Amino acid sequence: MEHSSAATFFGVSKLKVSKLKVSKLKVSKLKVSKLKVRWLKVSKLKVICLKVRWLFAFGVRVG
Repeated sequence: MEHSSAATFFGVSKLKVSKLKVSKLKVSKLKVSKLKVRWLKVSKLKVICLKVRWLFAFGVRVG
């Protein structure tokens, strides 16, 4: 009897560990997506800055 209870306990603890791993994976995926969003924002800002610089330089040349 004790052996079977130990086995079930081991199985339950394994399940808990795997659930923890899955939740950690989800958290890391969320972090990655947040990083991607931040990178997108940064790249958009860079593009806007480049456009502004280009327009400014073009305006100065024309003026």
